[in-house]
Amino acid sequence: MSEKTTIFIVDDDPALRKTLSDVLNEKGYLSRAVATGREALEKIVEEIPAVALIDIKLEDISGLDVMKGIKELSPDTECILITGHASRDSAFEAVNLGAYSYMVKPYNLDQLLLTVQRAIERRVANDALRESEKKYRTILEEMEEGYYEVDLAGNFTFFNDSILRIRGYSRDDLTDINYKEYMDEATAGKVYNVYNKVYTTGKPIKGLEWQITRKDGTKGYVETSIALNRDSDGIPIGFRGVVRDVTERK
Repeated sequence: MSEKTTIFIVDDDPALRKTLSDVLNEKGYLSRAVATGREALEKIVEEIPAVALIDIKLEDISGLDVMKGIKELSPDTECILITGHASRDSAFEAVNLGAYSYMVKPYNLDQLLLTVQRAIERRVANDALRESEKKYRTILEEMEEGYYEVDLAGNFTFFNDSILRIRGYSRDDLTDINYKEYMDEATAGKVYNVYNKVYTTGKPIKGLEWQITRKDGTKGYVETSIALNRDSDGIPIGFRGVVRDVTERK
């Protein structure tokens, strides 16, 4: 983002556009006010705003459609919908489509500014989280050990290059197979039981050894750890772990 945070105002009321622009500029933001949804979608390609304040009822297209267009062109822009025709259905629809917030005219300017500030804070936090995840992924990719993530059904959702070396598959191969496909039936059954135990107890298991079958048919041995993978709400979404090739030791 630029030194001054850019905020779009999309409203067909010229007096309201001027009032909001003046207030936002006074607070140190860089406001960009337009009267139509189409103009907003044209300008967003030139200058990506941190926040867009959008009137739901515009002269050319619906504010909800404007928000959908903005989200397609700039997914990180936080959208705040503003309306003088409030209803529960329109509020739910706005939030379901990705609106950060929904405000009803006449609104309190202090409350609006607070909502804008919180939207910007979320944008900054999301940027920081993405940067952190990028660094985390880079570390995982550079590990000598294999790192993997699978969904609850055992299908790979992420793995580093070391997994490919250890298991003898290409990236395309491993993307399309289930973990059971590179083990014999007895080993797959044991692994399933371990996954089930981790899922049931929520506790990681380390130091497991089992035999694998590489793509070329040769056998190998790995030592692995398994832990439960959860989403931001703490709900289990799969498993993750580290794999070491111990074939030579065996």
